[in-house]
Formats: sequence, structure tokens, C-alpha cells
Amino acid sequence: MVSDSGVSSAVSIENNLNKLEQLAKEENVHILGVVQLKRETGSLQLTSIEQAEEMRPSANELKNSSAYFEKCSICLACHRPKYYVDRTAALANDPAAQTMEDIMEVQILKDRNGGNAGKILRYVFDGEYYRVFPVIDDPDDPDSKLKKLQEATV
Repeated sequence: MVSDSGVSSAVSIENNLNKLEQLAKEENVHILGVVQLKRETGSLQLTSIEQAEEMRPSANELKNSSAYFEKCSICLACHRPKYYVDRTAALANDPAAQTMEDIMEVQILKDRNGGNAGKILRYVFDGEYYRVFPVIDDPDDPDSKLKKLQEATV
């Protein structure tokens, strides 16, 4: 895509990110940005819960990803498989889909200052109030995630 000034949107984004980076350094502040994925969620044809699990976002799915990914110090990607399952008519009557826990995973795609890239943080998502609670996995208790949600809301 080319703007009226003849500059492509990727070049325009990169120029603006450079200006933003310089401003952040001058003011000694951190800047948080949110970037949309290049994903057509409306045309997804899931046939199993496992397919929703496999839809984890990656850096190359960021719109104009090279500029954003190059400039950022940390890049996080959120993934909620239940979001996709709930929007798939083929899975509407699947008992496993109806009882699926709503876990939001936050994957660290990039960590310039540490060795955390690839790490996944897990949270129970409470859709009623749009809250998240850290998942505490107890290998001896299969209901530990749900209990964490119940304990946190009391």
C-alpha cells in the first residue's frame, strides 16, 4: 500500500517507529504498543479443538512485522483457544468444547534483554469481567486451574 506522498505504509510505519523510539529515549519512558495480526478469523473452518490450540500467533503474523518486531524490546502474543472454539459452529455441540477451560496464554516472542523468549505464561480468563488470574498448575490436582479462578473471585 502506498500513501498519497508516495511512501509505502511499511516505510511510513518504520519512520514513525524511529521517531517514537527517539522520543522514548529522550523522555526516558517505555512505550507499549498493540499490533493487529494478519489473520482472517472470519474464514476459519475448525473441525477440532486441537486445531484451535495450533493457532498460536507468531511474529510473522504481525502486520508490517519486520518494523515492529525489529524495534521492540519485548514482544508478547496472547492466545485463547476457547475464543476460536466458541465461534466455530462445527464444534457447538462438542461436549469437550462446552467444558473447555478458558485459558489465555501469553507467549514471549522476543525478549531483547533476557532469555525468556519462547516462555509461555498461562492465565485463567474470566470473560464475565474480562479479568485474568495466573494459572497455578498442581500436577496432583486436575482441577487446579479452575480452583484458582474460584479462589480469586471469592
